[in-house]
Amino acid sequence: TCLVQERVEGVRCELRMICCRNRAQGPDAVETEMVRMKLHAPRHAELDATFQLTSYETMTSEEAVELAFGGDAAALDAAEAEVRALTERWLQWFRERGLGEPHMCRFDFLVAGGGGGDGGPVDVRTVEITECGASLCGLATATRTAAVLNECLCDGGPWPGAKAAE
Repeated sequence: TCLVQERVEGVRCELRMICCRNRAQGPDAVETEMVRMKLHAPRHAELDATFQLTSYETMTSEEAVELAFGGDAAALDAAEAEVRALTERWLQWFRERGLGEPHMCRFDFLVAGGGGGDGGPVDVRTVEITECGASLCGLATATRTAAVLNECLCDGGPWPGAKAAE
């Protein structure tokens, strides 16, 4: 197997959208939470000082403006708006194909461009769609747990017995 990825130049940060179904609000209701991820320092600077991987460390909105976008709050706002729009398009894609919405998933996006006050556009790319077992990036697990339990209970089917059916 060979996996080929396109390299994205000038990455500022990774934005992640955690999505949990909220059946209490309706059959298609989804709660979302944005998580801003820091990048590692380049690990192989002698080969390529511009290549950075995403770390496990999160940032507040204020930290992201300063650390990732050189003080350009408008660039972060534009990136987050694009992430919200892309997330909704992905969720709609699941709905339209009759797949239903996942009860919990995480969308990861690389953000390049923008920042530094130059007014340049941001470039947002989907890089991963992950299921329930994904890292929640430090968020509380109660929402995910409720989404999983609600999904188990939603069809009203019979409960499993003490032993598997023979």
